[in-house]
Amino acid sequence: MFGSLVVFFPTRHEGGVVHIRHKGKEWSFDPAAITAAQESPSIAFIALKSDAEREITVVNSGYCVTITYNLYFDGSDTSATPQIGVDEGEALHKCLSTLLDNTELLPDGGYLGFGLRYMYPITTNSTSYSLFEVINSLKGSDAVIKRVLDQLDLSPELKIIYEVEDDDDDCSPLQVMLDSEASFPEEQSDMSLKEALSEYGTIILSEEIHWVTPLTSFSRITSQYVTYGNEASLQYAYGDICLVVEIPVTGKRLKGKRGGRKSEDS
Repeated sequence: MFGSLVVFFPTRHEGGVVHIRHKGKEWSFDPAAITAAQESPSIAFIALKSDAEREITVVNSGYCVTITYNLYFDGSDTSATPQIGVDEGEALHKCLSTLLDNTELLPDGGYLGFGLRYMYPITTNSTSYSLFEVINSLKGSDAVIKRVLDQLDLSPELKIIYEVEDDDDDCSPLQVMLDSEASFPEEQSDMSLKEALSEYGTIILSEEIHWVTPLTSFSRITSQYVTYGNEASLQYAYGDICLVVEIPVTGKRLKGKRGGRKSEDS
């Protein structure tokens, strides 16, 4: 998938503004205002590259009806497709091997995190299955990273990272790692979001994870949950998909344990 096309139907609504960020630039696209300004019913549409970050604001009233098309290159003739990332993979393999040999890196064990560089279609009503599909169809540099991690026997997995406020620290948010969006708690009673998430996922402290490539929001999941105070309230939390590998304590990170580079034919 190299991009997506989103078509907005001329239904009356407020909100649903699309904010786009790409290579340090930002744009806003308001389909409600565009369709309302037309003399006759008209659609609005926007096309985005797969590495463009997008965020859609909440629809405050009415209904926002859309169709999203995932855009792919024609794969009927793959004979001229180049082998992508061979040199990059060799360099990354060497770099990660050196990194894992560093006894000062996560001496008590922890996680290596890799933010995704491309956007992938995520089906939130069946995220576990969708994540399984995505990890087997990564693109470009994301695919190179996974291939190298497999060669190092590091068992990469796709995880969802949510950032939540720390009840004990007003400044630093906590990162909570879930296996799937289905694990996200749908409602809270007297617990904070941090407490609710900790029952379903893993709270990661900053000293327990090393981000080799920064966490991105290109493939973001919006999760809904209900809080109860004086009255029920619908809230939203945002989780970002990333590649994660768990690494053991320093003493167990031996080259013989990790194995050498696997052949491309294996």
